[in-house]
Amino acid sequence: MWTGLVGTLATIFGGWVDRKNRIAEANATAQIENAGKVIEQSGWKDEFVVLIWSMPAIMAFIPGLQSYSEEGFKNLATAPEWYIVGWVSISLAIYGIKPATKKLVKWREQTNKEA
Repeated sequence: MWTGLVGTLATIFGGWVDRKNRIAEANATAQIENAGKVIEQSGWKDEFVVLIWSMPAIMAFIPGLQSYSEEGFKNLATAPEWYIVGWVSISLAIYGIKPATKKLVKWREQTNKEA
């Protein structure tokens, strides 16, 4: 009697664990597919930001444009802080650096706790 009951419970539990594993696997697959779609649909904004960020460095190597690059940095030095912070924040958000910085903060917190 007990053997049959234990066997039945083991079968039920095994089926439950199997369903949970299949659900977890389906969720992981969906997340991976969604991440791929997000990357594909990022559009032109990534390229635009790379172009804007790269222009001063490129101009610094082109004779005749070097003075414009230098003037641009002088002008940026006088830009309001909110503009610079906003521009950097947008750039970091586009490239997904936020998750990386969160991991860095967690690592530093753990390191400080251990010390």
